[in-house]
Amino acid sequence: MSNLEISKNWEDNNLLELSINAKSKFVTIHQLCYVQDTDLKEIGEKIIAYSFDVKGGDKMQVYGGLKM
Repeated sequence: MSNLEISKNWEDNNLLELSINAKSKFVTIHQLCYVQDTDLKEIGEKIIAYSFDVKGGDKMQVYGGLKM
């Protein structure tokens, strides 16, 4: 799943704006997401767990530009 890129645009107190981009040969999607920093670890763990389910154990590159 190297077609998923997550990057942090800005951070203010406990709130972060994340830019999420997903690409395939058919579509490119860009989504802004606002999340509290306390929830970010849990969300990251869910993304990793999902990637294991989809790929049958292959770890995807979750960081994809996430600079924290």
